[in-house]
Amino acid sequence: MKKTIYLLLIPVFLGNCKKESKSLEVSTVSATVQDDGSVLLRGRLNSDGGLSGVGVGFGYGTSIVPTDSETFIKDLKLTDKSFTATVNNLNESKKYYFRAFAGNGSQLVFGKIIELENIKAKPVIAPCTPELNTVNHGDGNPTAPLLRISANTSPIAWTTHFTDGNGYNYKISFEKKPSTGIYTTIKDFIPKGTQVYVLINDGSDHIVEKDYKVYVNKIATNKWDITICEAPFFMFFDCKLTIRFQVVN
Repeated sequence: MKKTIYLLLIPVFLGNCKKESKSLEVSTVSATVQDDGSVLLRGRLNSDGGLSGVGVGFGYGTSIVPTDSETFIKDLKLTDKSFTATVNNLNESKKYYFRAFAGNGSQLVFGKIIELENIKAKPVIAPCTPELNTVNHGDGNPTAPLLRISANTSPIAWTTHFTDGNGYNYKISFEKKPSTGIYTTIKDFIPKGTQVYVLINDGSDHIVEKDYKVYVNKIATNKWDITICEAPFFMFFDCKLTIRFQVVN
């Protein structure tokens, strides 16, 4: 009698195994705004469904109904079934929708959608508080108003140009339109990443010394507040540039 019972249990056990097989499944774990205004995305591959060559990534866009304009980040690295990506340069006036995905060419599945709006960087606090649209060379030079402020995109960099009441011309070049953050001055004309090139011209060129900080707050779409505090340069005698101005592009 015992042998008969065991034989009957075996097929039942095997049948249960087949029912427990999993399909391809992915989760959108989180979408978090960082201090610099970027969004850190986290996803998890819950099951590969027994499939080979499964790739993971994220899709995002400004429509809750996915369209052809959705941007995809593909071929992300899996670490203990988790994956991440960082998205930059989002428009703070728009709402964005983020979702993780997984697929292997024959199947494609998505995780839940996470919504974020008012995406912007944490404000940067400069260690000096000069009056808006003024410049001061220090060493006895008076604070002068900035007479002209403009910005344009050139093949080299996003550049601001302005002139103070003493007739000095200034040029500040970023690699691209800056986000809120702290940039570091360099000697080279072409900045990279979070670097910035600061030139003062009074008939001859004077470059602010490298490794000094430029504080940038993106205060609205296409509007920036930029401050430099006591950055050293040489103009006949040692000077320190303090300046604050706003740029609309």
